[in-house]
Amino acid sequence: MNWIAQLKEKSLVEISLFLALLFPFVPSKFASLLFFLFTISSVIAFVKAKNTVFKWNEILVFGIFIFIPLMYFFQLIFADDIGFVWKIVERKLALFIAPLAFLLVSTSKINLNPLTYVRFFFRVMVIFVVYCILQISLQGFHSNYLQSGGFAFAFRTTIEEISKLHPSYFGLFIAFSILIGMDELFQDWRKLNKLTKVWMSFSLIVLLVFLLFLAARMALIGLILSSVIILHQRIQSWKIKVGVFFIAITCFVVAMVLIPSISSRLNEINSTENNGTSIRTTIWSCATQLIQENPIMGVGLENVQHKLNVCYETKNEYLATLDHDYNTHNEFLNQWASFGIIGCLALLILLGAFFYYSKKQFIFLVFSLLISTSMLTENLLERQMGIFFVAIFGGLFVFNLPNNYTIKK
Repeated sequence: MNWIAQLKEKSLVEISLFLALLFPFVPSKFASLLFFLFTISSVIAFVKAKNTVFKWNEILVFGIFIFIPLMYFFQLIFADDIGFVWKIVERKLALFIAPLAFLLVSTSKINLNPLTYVRFFFRVMVIFVVYCILQISLQGFHSNYLQSGGFAFAFRTTIEEISKLHPSYFGLFIAFSILIGMDELFQDWRKLNKLTKVWMSFSLIVLLVFLLFLAARMALIGLILSSVIILHQRIQSWKIKVGVFFIAITCFVVAMVLIPSISSRLNEINSTENNGTSIRTTIWSCATQLIQENPIMGVGLENVQHKLNVCYETKNEYLATLDHDYNTHNEFLNQWASFGIIGCLALLILLGAFFYYSKKQFIFLVFSLLISTSMLTENLLERQMGIFFVAIFGGLFVFNLPNNYTIKK
């Protein structure tokens, strides 16, 4: 049966979810429209289904999932600037709507297998990365970028202009795609024909090299940790495990030496100049200072950025002179500073629920590890792309537990 015939057999919910997974590659407004289409189709599926019953564990995890956006909604009651707070709340809506949509679908007869959708995401990501490579090959780098920051800065900045994605988020999506492709190869190696094996192997190499040039550090760290888990789970022979480990270490050392993006990012650690690493040190110091002001209730959603900017003026002149604001660059610190200890606990409980459910879905484990590591240096739930990523894949995994994706002991 060809893919067109297979597509005709899909329900509106399934087709709209495929479309919703295009969120990193289409304009934000169009991504929101596709997400809205999936939500509407989920409601229709729920209405059509008869004798629907919600499971208690699904209600529980739904409550855990939506607690964070509810905190933002609650801020509207006390906000001095309702317009400012509403813009933030509007970005968080997907954290409420996505789990609701997946909860409604779970009560119908529609079975959404996460394996199908993550593999689709992997293939679309390969196409998107190839597109970016072709674009950068055709247009090259702007001379001002090369003069001001060298190759690493020029590559990251140009790719951000082409993809419309922040490099940290783009790196996160690529790292997840690499892990999906790796897991598929290990699981289905005997089922795949030679051409598919070659195509997938080459695609993984392209994604990895692109990620190394992009030099998204937390994405790389998450990828390394997750790859170790995949190799341990999928490879039985210790000799092969050790061999792959040493090959990986060798490749990483070579990449550190030969790829300017990697070496420049590592050099930032010991540099005394203002860079991504040194700036984060000041930011985290100021975020911690805000938490110390009111560790129980937080300083309030409206006050976080203003108080951070005031702190920057006293601790780092470079940060104070920039024409754009820098947030806490740590999702845990951001939730704590905004809502107090309950905000940080809400995030930890959500991630804890993810890791708990990942016992039944192996790829969910590496997804949870990736977003957790990314949250250490980024406000992942601040940008629309990060929110969509967590909400859609988190909801897909939590409310759909296929038996064939259980971790092997």
